Amino acid sequence: MFSERASPVSFAGPKRAHQPGIALTNLPPIDVVVISHDHYDHLDLNSLAFLIKRDNPKIYVGLGVEKRLPSSVKTTELDWGESVQVYDIFKLWFLEVQHNSGRTPFDRNSTLWG
Repeated sequence: MFSERASPVSFAGPKRAHQPGIALTNLPPIDVVVISHDHYDHLDLNSLAFLIKRDNPKIYVGLGVEKRLPSSVKTTELDWGESVQVYDIFKLWFLEVQHNSGRTPFDRNSTLWG
């Protein structure tokens, strides 16, 4: 997350305690993005939009998270226990962990987290 707040709006919500160790614009080219769940501190739509425009990375998400993204964004959705070969380099497993998901009080656990 590179935004100043983990929130749907820029003027409210938890504020960043420390600046990122590197500026978003200074990141090297990104080939793969794995989004563990849809909380605002893990799914920063502005940062993701920047990376998509600049690098067009492969994006992997848990089931249901794709609906949080613009329809033009191509993702691979994974169920718990599912794996996918990423290029010829590694296998990505999406495993259930003790956590939860949701971006509002009304959508808690409507998407998978891993």
